[in-house]
Amino acid sequence: MNLFTKSLENRTILCPENAAVLIHKQLAEKQIRGVRVLSLNSWLMSFDFNEDRSEIEIKLSIHQQMKQIAEELKQLKHICTTPSFEKECLTFLEKFRGFSLDFDMLPENNELQKELKHILKTLQYPSKNERRLEILNNISEDEIKKLILVYRQSDSFTDLCLRKLIDKGAEVYAFEQFDAEVSFYHAANKRQEIEAAIQKIILDQMDCSQVQLCLLDQSYHPLVRQLLERYQLPYTFLSESGINNLALKSANMLRFALDDNQENCLNCLNTNCFSTFQTPFLIQAYQIFNCQWDDAFPDLNQAFTYNLMSERDVETVAALIQKAEEERAKIMPMMQSLTKYQSYRELFTNIDAILNQQAKTDIKAYKKIQRLFADALEAIHDESDCRLVLEELEAMGSNKKADTIGGILVLDPDDLLFCDGTCFVLGCTQKSFPGFSSESGIFDENYLALIPGYPTLDERYGHFIKNRFVLMNYAPKLIFSYPLNDFEGKNHEASLEIENFVAEKGQSNSILYPLIQKEETRTVRYQISEQTAHALYLNELRELHGSVSSLERYTGCPYAYFLKFGLRIQEPIDASFNDQKIGTLSHYVLETLVHRYGKDYANVSEQELRSLINEQCAELNKIYPQLNFNLIAEKELLSLMNNCSQLAKMEEHSSLTPMKCEEEFYHEYPVGGGITLKLKGYIDRIDENDRFFRIVDYKSSKKRLVKDKVFSGQQLQLITYAMHCREALNKEALGAFYYSFKNENLSLPYGKLKRRGAGEFIETDAEALLNEQKKAHRLQGWIFSEFVEEMDNEGNYTAGIKNSAKSGITASDVIDPRVLTHLLDQMMRSLATQILSGRIECRPAEDACLFCKYKPICRFNGNTRKPDMLVDIPDNLMKNHGGEDDE
Repeated sequence: MNLFTKSLENRTILCPENAAVLIHKQLAEKQIRGVRVLSLNSWLMSFDFNEDRSEIEIKLSIHQQMKQIAEELKQLKHICTTPSFEKECLTFLEKFRGFSLDFDMLPENNELQKELKHILKTLQYPSKNERRLEILNNISEDEIKKLILVYRQSDSFTDLCLRKLIDKGAEVYAFEQFDAEVSFYHAANKRQEIEAAIQKIILDQMDCSQVQLCLLDQSYHPLVRQLLERYQLPYTFLSESGINNLALKSANMLRFALDDNQENCLNCLNTNCFSTFQTPFLIQAYQIFNCQWDDAFPDLNQAFTYNLMSERDVETVAALIQKAEEERAKIMPMMQSLTKYQSYRELFTNIDAILNQQAKTDIKAYKKIQRLFADALEAIHDESDCRLVLEELEAMGSNKKADTIGGILVLDPDDLLFCDGTCFVLGCTQKSFPGFSSESGIFDENYLALIPGYPTLDERYGHFIKNRFVLMNYAPKLIFSYPLNDFEGKNHEASLEIENFVAEKGQSNSILYPLIQKEETRTVRYQISEQTAHALYLNELRELHGSVSSLERYTGCPYAYFLKFGLRIQEPIDASFNDQKIGTLSHYVLETLVHRYGKDYANVSEQELRSLINEQCAELNKIYPQLNFNLIAEKELLSLMNNCSQLAKMEEHSSLTPMKCEEEFYHEYPVGGGITLKLKGYIDRIDENDRFFRIVDYKSSKKRLVKDKVFSGQQLQLITYAMHCREALNKEALGAFYYSFKNENLSLPYGKLKRRGAGEFIETDAEALLNEQKKAHRLQGWIFSEFVEEMDNEGNYTAGIKNSAKSGITASDVIDPRVLTHLLDQMMRSLATQILSGRIECRPAEDACLFCKYKPICRFNGNTRKPDMLVDIPDNLMKNHGGEDDE
């Protein structure tokens, strides 16, 4: 029979709900009118003149009954009122009563089963499946004979109803059974699988209206949409589930009302529950200060020493607080309405009033939420009832059904109806096809097997497989495919059932999906004109101002340098308390001690150290009152005590004295063409005696000078400061070094076992541990003079210095500062020339993105580069070469 050519006047077509639009389309094409197209459920409910109780009313009723039943239970007493248990009971009861089974059939072999039977028999609620069967049994045969059933597959209850209708004379539409032409492909991952299928549609010039994509895996939906958009092919999703934003906001507000903690408050703010405008500063303030929604922010109108936080830093925090207060003032009345309510009716009225301001975005969803609230209100008695409403809101997604059909039809396997062309079946893995799930939980397969008359596992599996195998003769041409791996690299296996079916059709194995991937390596030089670069970077005196770290930033990423120093885009406010401020505290303490005691700075008492740390932590506590500064101070005290112990030993073996801390640095480099590069900065520490000096730069973690990084412009700071001081102090440079505050993890064996003799075990002693500690805290850097005994007469405190019986105290490598000064001048001119040439490419060095603040507006594609060397390293850079550093 052909459904769309015979007379259908006054007939009713029953079909799956999502597929009704397909039948409407074909009826419209044939200009057939006077036909009703309904789902089975809609048709049955059209004969029911009693108003159904809503889902939430039933759940609340079940919950109230469970609270009464709980008093009679022992084993299930504490879990029977939980939402998950109630949901399992309700789901099972609906199936059980749908099969018209008697409660006496329920098993009671043990105490648990007896309690379950008692619960199920006691619970009273209007079963929808039971009501549908009752309606079906009362519908006249004349009405049933008007029906045409268009179902390829159905669930167990629908199948029971359809069989009853067929027995009473309903007509069944006979689907065409195709002897399909079959292909079977595999791809590296699901993205390539989808893209290859779309390319095949294009290359084979298929009519999009004759193509369907059947997705066996729900996770394919967003990728399919994305790639169809990219290839600009027309498409329709027959049905699609998504997030209901208004329901999500309602759930967040209700959760906040029931428990107004910081996490729930931030959830409301992050989903814009209280307004259509964003509240980024309020969110940031709550996160930084870790306070409750109505707590006062810190008062910064008080005196500060600005030792650890500059005046600008404090002003930044104050500005953040001011903006956060402005945002909070706008939404405070709404937040208060959710926390200060007299009744649950008032609470839900307040939530509705807030939602009403945003309802224009989705009127349908808003009406659905209003119905939920209206149905629930009369049955809510306590907070546990509200939690059920919350659960219902969280589960309320948006299920969009297609109104019209056009282009490629994308559908799920449950929605298969008609296909006269090609059907691509995507995601044919063992997990997704056939995809049968056995019952688990309280009412698992072991429990169901004890109920006489309940469909067995074999019966349910057989019915499910029958539905799924509809796919095998669904269309004239079937193209199956599956991904070999997921995006995490885990392997997928092809569905055994599909492999067998394809083998019967003559294809023994899947083949690789042909995929056109056009990969061209293009060298794009991002550039602004030289004239523009000069206008951005130079002042009226043709001076390029900056710091050594800004030049290092340019080497790391010219694009980030352009954004910061060319366009002068302000970096996002970071008012949080971070590790950098801990490092600043260590700097400050050592600087203060050097000013007070000179060379004896490290021989400080624990009491004085504690006093210095506590003084600064007390100031930080004014800005960050939520932090436990007692713990921070104790941790910092232990770290500095250990560091001072190491530094005191280092000073004992050095003739140098710390003379300057945080010394201002200014230096000029002529670039050419009347342009001058002017650099400024601060040198952490300069140690001197009558003839020599050394630069020390404090670091929070271990760092070394690497030649390739120095001469490519990534590590310029230390050598620039050293060469500047060589000229400014008119003294000989011994070296420039990093000192790490970090107490490194030491790799040291507990002991050694002598292989000879009796196998004596020798435990590692305290001296070995002290030697390892010395080694971990050694100065790391470059040496510029052979007179290394001046700064380390033992050879234990500076990397690159050795103490041997034959040669005494010597340096492994000594760099000639005159040659280095010449190379540094060349590098500075080269960097300034590159900046002023207009190079702004977005190809950062490997670690340049680590702390970059411009990530949200960056176009970086993940392809890092190794910066080019700015100069050729001459052979005479080293005064001597004694081999590699012993590190």
